Amino acid sequence: MAIKQRKFVSPARALGLTKKQGGWTMIEILVSVAVVSLFIYWVASRGNLLSKSADGTTEAGNVNLLHTQVKAAKTAAGYGPSNADLAAALIAAKKVPTNMPTTGTTILNPWNVAYTITSTGYGFSMTDTVPSDACAGVVQNASQTGDWDTISVNGSGGNSGPIDLNTAGNLCNGATSNTITFTSLT
Repeated sequence: MAIKQRKFVSPARALGLTKKQGGWTMIEILVSVAVVSLFIYWVASRGNLLSKSADGTTEAGNVNLLHTQVKAAKTAAGYGPSNADLAAALIAAKKVPTNMPTTGTTILNPWNVAYTITSTGYGFSMTDTVPSDACAGVVQNASQTGDWDTISVNGSGGNSGPIDLNTAGNLCNGATSNTITFTSLT
């Protein structure tokens, strides 16, 4: 004679008093929200660090783009009379790179400070005021292209040729901002 074995069934299940879970519990939802929030915070903080380090490189690129546009406007007579406003001329000729905002006759850097671009006759100079944390990167990166004959910071003597990051950091000694003057003799 064979004995039938029965599977154990809890009394609650036998009476139909239990039901299968159909979704997430409140604790699972809260833990998931917390994990996603921490991830978003981490990504945002990393992005902020990346954008700060890129500011010097980006601004050096802007400075060199303006150099190229001004050089393209040179005639056989040079850049016009000394102290002529070349920023206004670039705006009027629609030669300002599209990533740079303008207002009236001024071109603005990423910190909404106007570039000053003036003729020296056969050459020109450009002044750019940048925050202290971006200054060394701007000076170091802009000096690497060889576009500028001299670069001076906060009225220092002009430096020619590539400037290393350590020297650029020493030149950029303004507490909150630094004024960089780029000069092209041709």
